[in-house]
Amino acid sequence: MKTITPITAASVAGSAHIPWWRHPWLWLVMIGPAVVVVAGLVTWAIAWQGADKLVSADYYQKGLALPKERSTTSSVPMLPAGQARNHAATGGAPGSTETSPKKTVP
Repeated sequence: MKTITPITAASVAGSAHIPWWRHPWLWLVMIGPAVVVVAGLVTWAIAWQGADKLVSADYYQKGLALPKERSTTSSVPMLPAGQARNHAATGGAPGSTETSPKKTVP
């Protein structure tokens, strides 16, 4: 009959000791927080170097002038967007008077 010996600190200390950096599970656990720290530093560096300029002192006057500028320009730049919207709603080709595609009966 086999006897089972309990695991004690003395028996573990007598076994082959491997250094902490040789345990693969340690690296698996440490890689997540390390990646997060590096990503945070990269994000901070990008934000620091690409910081937005401060708002100009006359931001209110510039905001009031925007509708006036838009009303003086032509509505031609919005024409393709309007055609695409109408095409999506009706199913017809842009610029055509057809409202739905023809169905063919076999």
